[in-house]
Amino acid sequence: MTDLRPAAQEPDRDLDESSAQLISRMADAAQERQESTQREALRERPDFILDIEQSEVKYTLPLKFIPLEHVDFTAFVRTMQEKWGMTLDVRSLKVDPTVLHRLSDESKSNDEAFESAVMKQVLPDREISLVFRDGKYPLPQSEFVQILRVELNYESVLVSVAGIGQIAEAIAQEVLERLNTAAGADRPWSVLADEVLLVGHGTRTKVNLGSPDAFERMLSPQLLSFLSEEVVQGRQFGAHAGGYHSRHELGPPPDSQVVVALDDLALKISSFDVSTGSHRESNMWFSVRSRGDYRSGIVSISSELPYEIHEECLGRLIQAIGSTPDSRTGRSTA
Repeated sequence: MTDLRPAAQEPDRDLDESSAQLISRMADAAQERQESTQREALRERPDFILDIEQSEVKYTLPLKFIPLEHVDFTAFVRTMQEKWGMTLDVRSLKVDPTVLHRLSDESKSNDEAFESAVMKQVLPDREISLVFRDGKYPLPQSEFVQILRVELNYESVLVSVAGIGQIAEAIAQEVLERLNTAAGADRPWSVLADEVLLVGHGTRTKVNLGSPDAFERMLSPQLLSFLSEEVVQGRQFGAHAGGYHSRHELGPPPDSQVVVALDDLALKISSFDVSTGSHRESNMWFSVRSRGDYRSGIVSISSELPYEIHEECLGRLIQAIGSTPDSRTGRSTA
């Protein structure tokens, strides 16, 4: 009789070697991604960027590539904690309080057992959203970027950081890799990237527009003229704002000094894809977030643009409003 045992063992050995090679390649790719992201994070920014307050990325994939129902949740939570120091926000889980109380009693103060029991309750719910908060993305020289939030559901992963968008992208890609690994599937980002159905971005930066009146200059010359000639001076409509007091005989204060400052400005941006017929809408917000920044030219600007495009867009905006409007013609002069 022929001994088939060596032949039966050979495929297993080949399989183990292939799996080990894949894991090694994933580790090498993760290291390369981190080094590239760190270099970009340390790149000098234009002078008008005072602070990168927040960047977000959201990847949407088919259900099979975000296999939450098959995840070893304990292992996944551990890797999120060990890699970035992130913890699950239990408040994001919709669980009946009586069920939570029962599971807490059954787990006998064992945090890991309690989390595992809770996840068995919530993971079958296709509307589930898991939120991890308060992590750190390491940079050289003991610096780091705060990871504000990682949110997972059956369709997408969203990452929000207090830094450039490339950091959010690097974290999102590694989270997807680690999630699949915790579900028993070794899928590197090179494979997952081909399955992305939609990617969305968001960026918010604190910006110096270049001069104290630069933000107000984004209004039309006609409106600026009206504000100056009728609201601040002339008829002084601004003095009538905010109510009347009895000490002024229920009228405006006789010695009013009126100042008008632009507080918020919102733009609605719509686009239409002729080839697919799809319609998209996004927003760009300009907001003064500190009382001391009124009429300083310093504003917080939010967009649904990738960070690099956001930065380029703001540079061109500052160039566009950098000229002084001629009050007689309404046209800009150098």
